Amino acid sequence: MIAHKSSTNEIMELRKAFDQFDSANNGTISFEEFKAAMLKTNFPEDQVQEIFQSIVSGWEGVSQLDTIGSGLCHVR
Repeated sequence: MIAHKSSTNEIMELRKAFDQFDSANNGTISFEEFKAAMLKTNFPEDQVQEIFQSIVSGWEGVSQLDTIGSGLCHVR
């Protein structure tokens, strides 16, 4: 879905951002990885879980690149 609405450059930038969050390099972003990355940018800790839950479909505790991309499209 995200590929149909994004340029190649936008997809590459999203991939780079995803890879920075995915510290375990396993293709998913856990809440702990997301929280650590968000806190590095001085994002308010009390909002981190709320944002993560709004991105993760079904709240399975991890998010894959396509899920995050879809979530970001809705935030735009």
